[in-house]
Amino acid sequence: MKKLLTITFLFFALTSTFAQKVDTIYYDSNWKGVPIKSFASYMTVVYISDNPQYPNLYKSFYITGEVQSVFTPVSVDKFDAEKSKFVGNYTTYYKSGNKRSDGVYNNASQEHGRHIEYYENGNIKAVGNYINGQPDGEMIFNFENGKVQGKIQYVNGLLNGEKQFYFENGKLSAVETYKDNLPKSTITYYENGNLKAKASFLNEKINGTMYQYFEDGSGCIETEMLDGNPKYDYVIYVDKEGNRTKYDKNLENIITEEPTTNDRKSTVSNGRNFYYYQMNGVFIAVDVNAVDEMGKYWEASIVVGNNTNKPFIFYTSNMICYLEEEEKVESLKVYTSNEFSALVGKKIRRKSYWNAVGENLATMNAGTTTNNTSGYVNSAGVAVNNQGYAAAGVSSTYGNVNSTTHSGAAQYQANQMARQNINQYNDQLLQYKQALDEGYLQSNNINPGESITGNVCAKYKYKKGSTLTLKIPVNGITYGFSWNLAK
Repeated sequence: MKKLLTITFLFFALTSTFAQKVDTIYYDSNWKGVPIKSFASYMTVVYISDNPQYPNLYKSFYITGEVQSVFTPVSVDKFDAEKSKFVGNYTTYYKSGNKRSDGVYNNASQEHGRHIEYYENGNIKAVGNYINGQPDGEMIFNFENGKVQGKIQYVNGLLNGEKQFYFENGKLSAVETYKDNLPKSTITYYENGNLKAKASFLNEKINGTMYQYFEDGSGCIETEMLDGNPKYDYVIYVDKEGNRTKYDKNLENIITEEPTTNDRKSTVSNGRNFYYYQMNGVFIAVDVNAVDEMGKYWEASIVVGNNTNKPFIFYTSNMICYLEEEEKVESLKVYTSNEFSALVGKKIRRKSYWNAVGENLATMNAGTTTNNTSGYVNSAGVAVNNQGYAAAGVSSTYGNVNSTTHSGAAQYQANQMARQNINQYNDQLLQYKQALDEGYLQSNNINPGESITGNVCAKYKYKKGSTLTLKIPVNGITYGFSWNLAK
């Protein structure tokens, strides 16, 4: 009994010497005060000491008993934990007991100095520096595996410079630039490294051209923005070759425009000068020359490409060609592939016929040989008269003899050679015609991303100082090409 009284006396002596106030507060999951434990998610025990040598203590627990955080309190709000004031170092914990965060408060209960947040596995989730409650310098965020997820640059609590974000594979995900907390630009990327989008800001709203790229790098969509909204009722699709096409906002229908001379460009390919248009989802290039293809023609070498998202049919029969001199216009027929093939075929048959005639005429005297023999024939004689005298005489005669012989074998050989020459010539003509037919442009269905090429011929006529014009309809729009003929 005496020992018990002594212990009781010492307890009261100590509590009077080191007086402290202990309070228990219950908070819900949002750290709002609740009256009883059964409503609570957290329980906080507050120790308030009267002795400055023994600091106050604010220790929170999960309602299941594990330590949640340890702070040094300045003031405690029982109804809203976020309004409580703290000072000095603090630490928070996961239920497992692993550290969740730690940092420092200044005397004004503001974050001040290094602040670190952790994943439950112990890897750093975020780390940064604070000055009087404001982030300052670089703040780094990590994935749970420890790889960098993002970097943000602060100056005196304001975003200044870049925000950088990364995929878990280490590739850049996005870059945002800021000036005094206001966004200036943004660039995002696909995980394969290709551009995804980019835009600029004015007064915190997207202004100017916004670019949205396809993941495979095949092109992008350009949208003109004004105060965060599309400026026009159309967007522009740009493919990887730089071809530009206007579409409605849903990318379903092309918004076509009539071409002007300013839209027509020129280029050189294989030494030839081509005019071309690149608009309305169409690429069309043309070069014209005078050629002699079994007759003289204007030959147009044409390339047509489909840069839209839908197929269309290209018709050669709708082309128009004419010569223009001051106010006088003369139409020149543009031949379809069938018409030109028939025209060339007729001329080839004529050439084949006259070639055969020539070859057969050449065989008419084959196997016939004519010999011509000419010269003098001399004769001499001796005669004796009745008186016994002898007399001699000499005579000379000039003659010309023709003889003709015929060889059936030679005639046969000549005929065979002629037939061989005729067949060879005809084969050459047919190959020539086949090449013309295959190179001649025909009406075709052109699928998205495809192109066709070939030649088209028009009736030839030349007038110095005139203008040769070729008009070609493609997908509902007519594209005009003109050439000034030399004076």
